[in-house]
Amino acid sequence: MLSKNLLSSFDLEDYMEKHGISGKIEVLDASTKTVIQASVALGVSQHQIIKSILFFLDEKTVLVISAGTSPIDKKMVRKHFGVSKRQLRIAKALEVFEFTGYKIGTVPPFGHKEKIKTIIDPSVMECHTVYGGGGDLMTMLGIESAVLLKHTNAEVVKISK
Repeated sequence: MLSKNLLSSFDLEDYMEKHGISGKIEVLDASTKTVIQASVALGVSQHQIIKSILFFLDEKTVLVISAGTSPIDKKMVRKHFGVSKRQLRIAKALEVFEFTGYKIGTVPPFGHKEKIKTIIDPSVMECHTVYGGGGDLMTMLGIESAVLLKHTNAEVVKISK
């Protein structure tokens, strides 16, 4: 069932082409499951690796993008959205797939099955080029942080420790 609608780096590349988004899907010879693995495989700083984490605010979804080295502070996310501890939770693996079309660990910052409200930590904007999920475990999306911000129409909010 999961593989039937599973999106991949090819879908992300098609999405980028269709929407005129400059960036590059990097196909690597090693897994990019962790920040360390991704930075080594790409030969870049760990600070340039970003993570895209799907949260639920009650029944609404929000994608939180931060530097892979910066832990997301759920309290800061709750405060920004004005919700209680009970109203905020990280999406489970199947929910991530249902909303994005991608498996955990491969989720790109855009190009999902559904448009998702997005917030970006300012730490992401400190790097000219960042690398996020590329749709597969051995691919990464390289993109300028300004292009990422523009295309996601995200709000820049301090949400990392």
